[in-house]
Amino acid sequence: MVCRTLMIFQIHVIPKKVTLWVYRPSQGCKNHITLDLYTYRRESNNPIKEKADKDALKILEERMKHSEKRFDIQKKDIMALHDKILEMDNKIKDEDEETFRINDINSKIGDLGNMIHECDKKIEKNIKALQEKFDAFLESQHKEENKNIRQEELVKYDQRINKLKNLFDQMNEKFNDLKNKYDELEYEAHQEEETNCEVQARDEDTLMKLQDINEKIEQIEKENASFNEDLSNVLQRLGENEKLYESQNHDIIDVKKLLSKLNNDINEIEEADSKKHSNELTNAYGNSLKALEEKLNKYDISYNTQKEEINIINNRIQEIEDRCMSNLCMMHVKTNEFEKNLQEKFNDLNNKIQNNINNSENDIKVLKQKIESFEDNQNVNEFNNKLNEYQVIQDKLNNSFVELQEKVNYLTDATSMFFGCDNNQDESIIIKIHYDDDILEDKIISNENTLNILESKIKDIKNQMRNTENYKVANGAQNNQ
Repeated sequence: MVCRTLMIFQIHVIPKKVTLWVYRPSQGCKNHITLDLYTYRRESNNPIKEKADKDALKILEERMKHSEKRFDIQKKDIMALHDKILEMDNKIKDEDEETFRINDINSKIGDLGNMIHECDKKIEKNIKALQEKFDAFLESQHKEENKNIRQEELVKYDQRINKLKNLFDQMNEKFNDLKNKYDELEYEAHQEEETNCEVQARDEDTLMKLQDINEKIEQIEKENASFNEDLSNVLQRLGENEKLYESQNHDIIDVKKLLSKLNNDINEIEEADSKKHSNELTNAYGNSLKALEEKLNKYDISYNTQKEEINIINNRIQEIEDRCMSNLCMMHVKTNEFEKNLQEKFNDLNNKIQNNINNSENDIKVLKQKIESFEDNQNVNEFNNKLNEYQVIQDKLNNSFVELQEKVNYLTDATSMFFGCDNNQDESIIIKIHYDDDILEDKIISNENTLNILESKIKDIKNQMRNTENYKVANGAQNNQ
């Protein structure tokens, strides 16, 4: 008699003998018992033993269904998490490169602003020198007597003042051009963000493709279910004819080969899709980098031309100063009314210059504030998107445990096979092949360990994002100083 506490999980049939592989829960070990066919049939007809065996088999089936579903879904989720971690690492690298380029552009814009400020200071110094010279001219004009010469020279002096005004207007136009170029750079940055959105859309397309592949795999598994039913019918005839058993073994080997070919084809399809996706990403990033390099080269060329124009303006100012010095020696007395008019003109010029300087400083502050707010909003949005992705992944893992139970039920139904029956004695023996629970539990534990490792990697990525944000804040404070 076989003890009632034993759980049968595998039976091998040999002519006139039956080998039972049993599991003892109390001892935690597996043994096999070989019986002759008559004693096995006599013992298996015991209704109490059959009920105990059926209850034990139901418990084992439920545990195996649950464990196999968890194993399959955790495996899929782990692969998806690996892919998303790689994508997040690549995005962080790209963001670091973009911040480095933006800092270079900001430093170049700051240098241009300093050069413009220096030019304004030089213009103010020149105007002050002209005022001093004009005061000296007023002191000397009381001693001069020729009015005609004096009026002609004053007209020339007004013309020179108008030239200075025109030069000042040109400087303002160049400053406005620099503002427009800066706005273009901001617009290009927005376009780069749009390209990032397109890349994310492509990622979603690849996820849809993977879902289609999973659906195909499920269809193949359904076909395998029908095939397993055919195998069960073949195993029913094993007791009647050993020759058919050998031929059926050959058929089973062929079917396994076909299944391995199907799995290899599926893996090749997935690898091809991943390679295409990676090539598209590399091409997109390469094109964007080339476009940025070309724009920076154009910006450097325009910067050099502007520097040359500023040098030309300085040379012209020096020529004007020399001419004023030579002409002041020839100037004569001017009336009191003309003195008042000139002083009012100089005061208007000073007020306009100061207003322009104040307006330019205010515009620069507003632009810096816009840049800082733009960067802060961008970092906050990216951080929130990554947190949302992580929460979605956790929800998928929780839902996957529920789906795992349904799939294990399907697998156990597919692996259930039946014996042949003896027509003379009307006796039947049910055989069910079960997986080893200990191996499945080890797999589940290993999957949980991998999930913990992935969570630690996600925490590291979050810390890297925080460090980049602190680095940007520190750079912004240095630029403000």
